[in-house]
Amino acid sequence: MLPTVVPRIQQKVLEQQIVANSPRLAALISHPAGPFTIHFWAPTFKWAISLANVADMKGNPENISVIQQVAVAGSGLIWSRYSTVITPKNWNLFAVNFFMAGTGIVQLYRKYSHNQLVAIEPDAALAMGNFIANSAFFFLTVAMLPFIVPRLQQKVLEHQLVSNSPKLVALLSHPAGPFTVHFWAPTFKWAISIANLADMRHSAEHISVTQQTAVTATGVIWSRYSMVITPKNWNLFAVNVFMAGTGIAQFYRKFQYDRNEKAQTLTSKTSTL
Repeated sequence: MLPTVVPRIQQKVLEQQIVANSPRLAALISHPAGPFTIHFWAPTFKWAISLANVADMKGNPENISVIQQVAVAGSGLIWSRYSTVITPKNWNLFAVNFFMAGTGIVQLYRKYSHNQLVAIEPDAALAMGNFIANSAFFFLTVAMLPFIVPRLQQKVLEHQLVSNSPKLVALLSHPAGPFTVHFWAPTFKWAISIANLADMRHSAEHISVTQQTAVTATGVIWSRYSMVITPKNWNLFAVNVFMAGTGIAQFYRKFQYDRNEKAQTLTSKTSTL
């Protein structure tokens, strides 16, 4: 219902005397990425994942999922780039993804420091150090891609196999094709969902309710956002529907675990009486 209700509310607000008498306030409220648009609320909801990551820093670093934090950091970096090439350009989205990458890197460092302190195997700390170094190289490569990819795309399009196939040329030169950040931003976001799926092998005891709330809410609202940006992004829509689904599944696992724990505690108390 929101797409039909919000424009009416926006119009009512713009008609208020305090807003009508302030050109700056009216410009802010009617901005294409202003507070009455999904372009504002999609990145605002994404702040929830970053803040959930900050909240989890109070927890035991033993419970940090390396897979998920690599996904968070990598997605944050590539989405920082994505936010500057969509229409309308979204600086709120840029800020949240830059911050998100930072929280992921900090969490990886906490995990590395923890493993270094408690490592039972002598090579464990060295292995984690190599992993961090490889991750840093990956992030640097991502940062260089805007300069490398256009040249690579041109070389591929000039290849005889490609140039003789109009369909292949159309695919490779599409505004949201495989040589654009419009393709790779949601593709990297699949990493968070797949990391969430991989974490289902672990005990539900360690599931962060805060983080899964953020993942689910972000998935739902971004499903809508993917339909209103230019170019429209079905890959982004699909990953966010899936992301919301993994969040809900993790919630259910946590609910079942807590319920079983409570039942076992009550049974233990009854048997001791």
